[in-house]
Amino acid sequence: MTGAQTQLGGQLAEGVDEHNTPLEWVAPIADILGGFDLDPCASASSDLAAHNIRETGGLDADWSRYETVWCNHPYGRGEPARWLRKAAESDCETVVTLSKGDPSTDWFQRYLTDAAVLCFPDERITFIGEDNSAKFANVFGVFGECPDALVRWFDEQGWVVRP
Repeated sequence: MTGAQTQLGGQLAEGVDEHNTPLEWVAPIADILGGFDLDPCASASSDLAAHNIRETGGLDADWSRYETVWCNHPYGRGEPARWLRKAAESDCETVVTLSKGDPSTDWFQRYLTDAAVLCFPDERITFIGEDNSAKFANVFGVFGECPDALVRWFDEQGWVVRP
C-alpha cells in the first residue's frame, strides 16, 4: 500500500479529538485501491497517504493532481458539504469519503447521492482515541471508479447502495 500507515503513534494513537479512522477500516480499502495518493484531512502524524496537505489547505488544493484520495472530513456544522462537494467535483480516479450516515441532511442528499457506491457499515466505528463507538452511523462514499473488489469488501461490512 503506497504511503500506508503501518503503526500508530503520537497524535494518531492518542486521538486528540481528531476522530482518526481506525486502520482496520481504512487499510483494506487502501490495499484494494493500491494505496492513497492524498489525504486532505489527515492528522499531522498520519502517513496513510503519500501526501498529507491538511495544514496547507485540503479544500484549496487541486485534487485532480492525485489518482486516489481518502477523505474522513470534519463532521462539524457546514463542513461535510464543503468536503463532499470537492469529492464529487474532483477529476480523481477514485475518492473515498467517510461521513456521518445521515440521509436527512441537505449535504447527504446533494452530494452522497452522486457517489458511485455507498456503504453503511453494520457496526458503528470507534474512532482512534475514543473509548466508545460513535453516537451515529457512518457511510463510506466512493466517487469515480469503484473496483469490484472494493464493492465486495464493502458488502462484507454492511449495506451497499449504488445511487
